[in-house]
Amino acid sequence: MLFATATACSASDPLPLWKLTDPGGNGSAVHVLATVALSQAERLRFDPAVMAAFEASGRLVLPNSAVLSKQNALIGWKAHLAEGDNLANWLTPELFSAYVEAVGRAGLPSTHADVTAPWFAATRVRVADLKRTGFAPEREFEVYFAHLARERGEPKQILPLEESATSYDRSVALSREIQSQVMQRALIDSERARIDLPRAMQAWRRGDAVALDDVLRATDRAHPELLASRRLTIESENARLADGLEKLLAEPGVHQDFLLADARNLLGEAGVFALLRERGLQLTPVERRGGYATPYPAPPLPETEASRQHGRVLLVGIDGATLRIIRPLLETGRLPGLAAIARAGTSGNLRSHQPIYSPRIWNSIATGKAPENHGVEGFTFEDEAGKQRLYLSVHRKAHALWNIVSAAGKKVAVVNWWNTYPPEVLNGVMISDHAKPTRLAELRNLTGAETLDEGTRVFPAHWHPRALGVFANRLVIPGLDDPFLGNLGFAEWMKKEELSKRFRDDAATARIALEVEAELRPDLMMVFLPGIDRVSHRLWGSVETPERYAQPLDMSPLQREAGRDALHAYYAYSDALIGLLSASYGEDDLVVVVSDHGFEAGSHLGDLTGVHASEAALDGILFARGPGIGPGSDTGTPSVNDVAPTILAWLGLPLGEDMDGRVAPFLEPPQSVTTIATYDTVEIERLGVAPSGSEEEILDQLRALGYID
Repeated sequence: MLFATATACSASDPLPLWKLTDPGGNGSAVHVLATVALSQAERLRFDPAVMAAFEASGRLVLPNSAVLSKQNALIGWKAHLAEGDNLANWLTPELFSAYVEAVGRAGLPSTHADVTAPWFAATRVRVADLKRTGFAPEREFEVYFAHLARERGEPKQILPLEESATSYDRSVALSREIQSQVMQRALIDSERARIDLPRAMQAWRRGDAVALDDVLRATDRAHPELLASRRLTIESENARLADGLEKLLAEPGVHQDFLLADARNLLGEAGVFALLRERGLQLTPVERRGGYATPYPAPPLPETEASRQHGRVLLVGIDGATLRIIRPLLETGRLPGLAAIARAGTSGNLRSHQPIYSPRIWNSIATGKAPENHGVEGFTFEDEAGKQRLYLSVHRKAHALWNIVSAAGKKVAVVNWWNTYPPEVLNGVMISDHAKPTRLAELRNLTGAETLDEGTRVFPAHWHPRALGVFANRLVIPGLDDPFLGNLGFAEWMKKEELSKRFRDDAATARIALEVEAELRPDLMMVFLPGIDRVSHRLWGSVETPERYAQPLDMSPLQREAGRDALHAYYAYSDALIGLLSASYGEDDLVVVVSDHGFEAGSHLGDLTGVHASEAALDGILFARGPGIGPGSDTGTPSVNDVAPTILAWLGLPLGEDMDGRVAPFLEPPQSVTTIATYDTVEIERLGVAPSGSEEEILDQLRALGYID
């Protein structure tokens, strides 16, 4: 079962997998996996029962040899119309006009409308429209399992039941009337795709064959005048497929096979399963085991020019960093890491959102969507009992960069990003923002409980002890000194010990990220460092003139100088962490550093001297370098919504049409930017929601910074 989510499926649900046997036979069996169009975010990862059936099989059986044949380009010439003929001659004016409109909607070349027969043109439009709508063709199953059959352990024999050339010949022989109906069905299916495809995929994910068949037969029920084309195409395929399966079971010797077939062929009263039951064969649904096969391989992606050109991506979030501090430090050479990025690429402001609450902004950076569209509106919300609850990852309703890039088969790593607890299941590593364990002992004492469910804060599980160990020990990075410990000029209210804690936290986050980088070498790494924001809330008054405050700050000239030096030193420290994190990213890679807002003068809670509330603090920072970004190029006026679309475009992945952001003007993508309707077609799979043990610590920090009451 692909991407079975905890909320959508339970262990008792069936799989879209059946075991076919002959009660009077020799004990041979064929496992049949139904295939459907999957969303791009719901790619090929399986329940262990599916992989166990595949591994136990001796052969992979496919309906035809299309994904195996190297002659497809040559076979395709049969679809071309005779010289002097064109598609308009085969279709009514109304149908041809609808086809031309569909061609434009699907992004196919306009000349395509003239050169191929209706049966082939209809297939091309359907596949292109699937991708545009955010779904992948069923054929991806065949590509994936064929890859596994060749590459995993002992290679399996791959047995096509029919040569693709034979199926092409049958399509060529279809009458003009039937080909016209095939075209009409394809256009109707494309129009219904936005509604029907998610419904079909969800039914498939639940193993609900009745609901799935109901969706797949929607066009037949609405347009009975097109049933003739179904009988001559789909139902004739069903009979041939049933014949092939019966012959497999009748072969001498005991054997097990694994077959992939379109659910449209298998289900329904005229489907393959009905035909097999009429012949006395037995079909048994296979129950899911739950979870994913471990380890599961990432699906191979078709190699494109874009995928050959791009490198890896590093995105570093520096909470609260502002050019007001950075620019003078760049001029004096104190920020060599950011200076190198700026020289090789671009630097400037990044426009943020009002109200300036970090979680809503960092989720916009990760999703390309405004807060009202991604679902995380602030730090906390009030539950039904009137208690303040933290926003968690389960409250984000939009797919983030890590979901999208992971679903594309690339490796991702996410370390300490806002609202990543509970962690999400992906092709890589997620160290959630609740991974720091310092509050657990206090909560045990507070509740009197012998044990406390800590929740699962890291994915996958084997990274959990490593991450917790680093956070618990708060090991510093050699050569990077704490700017607070030796500073004797601090006022007592500046709380030097608390600021040192932020220094150690950022060091721990960087250490974990470096370990993940060394072991995984992800295609996308996202790291969040909150220290500058925490330090600026206390020390910002030291870089402002006294008259900016309605009430004079309790700060002597010596204390003001000590605070300013410490804040500048923390910027230099953060720059050094950026240098360490980006050291393994070369000229062919993309490195992006962003912040969510700046700071301004303002007193709060007695001892906080920096706030971010008005237009004066609305701009964060953006530094970026890599292919497609000219040295010294102007950043333009990018928004926090633009970061995710820009990274997707650089990686050669489609943008969601429902994203609020755009590709930033400083980037020249390596190829034309493509789009799909949305990535948000399925639920995101997350580990179980349980108290992480860090909620109260985080709430205390937010209260101390004046974010919540």
